[in-house]
Amino acid sequence: MDKVFMILVLLGMLALLIGLIKPSVVIRWNKQATRKDVLKIYPLLIFISFIAFGITSPPLTPQQKQKQKLKIEEQKQIEVETKEKEQKQKNTQEYVNKILNIIFNDIARHEKHLQNFSKTLSSGNALKILKDSKQYNYYARKWGQQNYPEANEWLAYDDEDINNLIDTVKNLAIFYQVYYDSIDEYIDNQQPSKLLKIEENLETINQYTTNITIKAMSLANKYNLQYDEKNHTWHKID
Repeated sequence: MDKVFMILVLLGMLALLIGLIKPSVVIRWNKQATRKDVLKIYPLLIFISFIAFGITSPPLTPQQKQKQKLKIEEQKQIEVETKEKEQKQKNTQEYVNKILNIIFNDIARHEKHLQNFSKTLSSGNALKILKDSKQYNYYARKWGQQNYPEANEWLAYDDEDINNLIDTVKNLAIFYQVYYDSIDEYIDNQQPSKLLKIEENLETINQYTTNITIKAMSLANKYNLQYDEKNHTWHKID
C-alpha cells in the first residue's frame, strides 16, 4: 500500500509542475483553471499522499535498523576523515610555505656572500681573499649542518618532496664549501688547473640553485603557493 501512496506523491509532483505551465491539462473539469487553482489542489494532494505513505510504510526490521546504523556511522567516519584530511592539507601548506621562505632566504644570503667574494677576488688582495674565503666557507659549513625544524614534521605527511628539497639544499651548501676550498688551494699552489676546478664548482653551484628553484616551484604548485618577486617571499594564493 505504501508504494501506491509513493506513486501518488510522484504523480502529484509531476502534475504540479505541468499545472504551473498549463493549468487546464491537470484540472480538466475547469477549462478556465489558473495556476492559483493548481496550487490549491496539488500541494495538498502531495502532502496527504506523503503522510499516508509514512503511515502505511512497514517498520524497519532489526537487520534494516542495523544496516541503517552502520551506514550512519560510516558517513560520520567519512566526515571525520575528510576534516582530518583538510586540516592535514592546511598544515602541510603552512609548513611548505615556511620552509620555502627559510630556504630561499638562506640561498639569497649565500649568493650575497658570493657576490661580495667576487669583488674581493677582483681586488687581487691575497690576504683579503684568504680571510674572506675562510669566513664564507665557515658560513657555508654552518648552513650545511643546519637542521631545518620542519624536516622531522614531513615524516608524518609522507611527502618525500620536501625532504628531497632539503637534501638538495644541503648539497648546495657543500659545493659552496668546495668552491671556497678550491680558492684556498689555488692561492696556495698557483696551479692553472685549479682555476678550471673553481669554474666547475661555480657552474655546479648554479646548477644546484636552478634545481632547487624547480623543485620549489613544484612544491608550490602542489600546495597552492606562489612567489612574490617584489617582496622575495612565498605565500598562499588567495
